[in-house]
Amino acid sequence: MGAGIAAAIAFVLASVACGTVRGGHVPVVMAELRDFRDSVANLAGFRITSIALAGRHLEVDLRSAVDTRGTIGQAIGILIERHKILPQQAFQLLVKASQRRHMKLRDLALYVIETGIDPSAV
Repeated sequence: MGAGIAAAIAFVLASVACGTVRGGHVPVVMAELRDFRDSVANLAGFRITSIALAGRHLEVDLRSAVDTRGTIGQAIGILIERHKILPQQAFQLLVKASQRRHMKLRDLALYVIETGIDPSAV
């Protein structure tokens, strides 16, 4: 369809430039141009919808990240107080325990907050 559309556009432009547009060809060319216009409009609508969905996914991901950051921060605070360590060390404790247990960091942090259990014991 793309090559046919390009040929139709080239024909119309050349015909108009030379002044040789014939009545029999114009309706066919115009129909192809309308099909092309409709295809472009459908593609544009699809792109806009895709962009809107991507934006929505980004918003959801950002909200989740903000919520997760608070949870992880609370767990780090618990570990800092309990072990008298620096925030980076507490974060490393969480990371190592989550990797060892194949748990998401946010899930382990929530578990530490809810139960008070040390992540190295999980």
